[in-house]
Amino acid sequence: MPQLDPRLWARMEQRQSSGLNTITSHVPLTPDKSFRLSKIVYKYFRGCFIDTELGVGGAQKRYWKRISTVLLVIVIACSLIALVVFISTPRAGSILSLRKILKKWLLEDSDTMTTTTKGSQTPATTTATARRFASARSSASNVRFSGKDTILFDDDGDLWRLSLHNMETRPLFRSFYTQIWANRGLDEHCPASAKRSTKICSDYKILSTHWHHGASPDLRFSALLKATSRKVHRKFNATYTFSIVNLEELSRITQEKVMNSSKKMPKRLVYKVGIKKTAKEAQRIFKWNSVGDDYIFWQDGHLYYSDTAESTTSIQISGGGPNWEHGIFDWVYEEEIFGRGSKAVWWSVKGQKLAFLSREKTKEKSVYLTSYYRHEKYPIVVELPYPKTHEERLPTYTINLWDKKTHELKRMDVQLRDSTIFHYLYGVKWIVMNDEELLVATWANRLQTHISVTICGHTAGICKLIFEHQYPSKTWAEPSDFASLLGTDDAIYMLLPRATADGNSYQHIAKLMIQMESSRSIKGLNWANMSFLSLGNFDVVNIESYDKGTDTMELMKNL
Repeated sequence: MPQLDPRLWARMEQRQSSGLNTITSHVPLTPDKSFRLSKIVYKYFRGCFIDTELGVGGAQKRYWKRISTVLLVIVIACSLIALVVFISTPRAGSILSLRKILKKWLLEDSDTMTTTTKGSQTPATTTATARRFASARSSASNVRFSGKDTILFDDDGDLWRLSLHNMETRPLFRSFYTQIWANRGLDEHCPASAKRSTKICSDYKILSTHWHHGASPDLRFSALLKATSRKVHRKFNATYTFSIVNLEELSRITQEKVMNSSKKMPKRLVYKVGIKKTAKEAQRIFKWNSVGDDYIFWQDGHLYYSDTAESTTSIQISGGGPNWEHGIFDWVYEEEIFGRGSKAVWWSVKGQKLAFLSREKTKEKSVYLTSYYRHEKYPIVVELPYPKTHEERLPTYTINLWDKKTHELKRMDVQLRDSTIFHYLYGVKWIVMNDEELLVATWANRLQTHISVTICGHTAGICKLIFEHQYPSKTWAEPSDFASLLGTDDAIYMLLPRATADGNSYQHIAKLMIQMESSRSIKGLNWANMSFLSLGNFDVVNIESYDKGTDTMELMKNL
């Protein structure tokens, strides 16, 4: 048996004399005492461990110190990572940079905000209003560019023009002006003794109860809406009452403070939308022309056109009986293909033609949704056209083109390879080819593995098939692939899958060369030749723009 180290025995004696261990006597190092020696060594090491823990105040306290240290290290590491991400994020030329500029502008510390109108600066709001504006508006949406200026909406639906050059702002439509009118009372601004038009006072009531819907392309007018249907109907068959406000007159009144001057007050500030232009009419669609101040609206199942914002008359565009629905998608197209809130109407690029879809309601099957409300005595039943799984008859649409100049409506003859099978309308986009406005309609089969591209013309009255594409195995078409379609005088650009050497397929820009015979008509279009412009192990998600002068294209891709 091995001998015990004398140094170890000395330490054991020292611990015994100090009273920290429970050894009662010295144990001779003889073979018959080997078992007791092992127990003594075990007690010794256990005592060392217990004494060490007692020396630092207990195991629980030491563990809490370790946990606190680890948490502190994690917090410091996360802070450093966040700082690196913030510093390395690109800002120039991006929406993030614009939002930072807007946030700085909206949250500035100045007591008053100054707007610019025709070179002169006038205070636009009081101190309280400015602070309310700064505290309530911290973001911008629907940002679009108009020359060197930026047009944007804030959270409350107010419309602003922001110059990125000098950061000067101009309110195009500010809804909180109407809130001030409502809070201070109409009696103060429209007293009975004043010789002021009662129509102006009623216009201010409309401004205080309606929401902003959209400005005209030239920003002279803005459409307002107010819901007229029940709450449950707003999700499916919502109806509204639309009005049009003159932004120029509204800006002049609010900035020049001509409230009490009847000579400078306009005859009308707000114009009604509808067949009879009354407040009791309800619409489901309102859409400005792509250029100008004319517009179309939906009422009583049909589409109507008004040539100006101040127009007192409207003409009916759509035809057919009460069993036809015009300009409105069913649930499948709105939810799955074109997106929620989309309408089946499209103005052309030059604003001379209008395309819209029509469907026959008698050939559809519907479901009925029953809703119960606490304050309603009876349940509310909503009929919703909805084809269920394995339904053989799906909603079928017809394409209609209307000419604004001649007021002529034509239903397109869609020339697909097999018109007997069902096709989904996957994309609609206006293009200008050889100075003629044409409509590109993209179709997909029911399995969404085969697409057909047609070009529609109002003169010929047909949608001619110019291209087809079969998707590779285990791939399918997406409606978003055709939302960014672009056209030139001799080609169409769209997104299609392209197989690579590694066996994968990536979404790339496909160029369809369009060849037209000397007749320069839709009937003279030949089959398109396809070629890919981009190649690589990445997906192109959107075609941003095309510059004809430099023959360059901007795109967005996923790395």
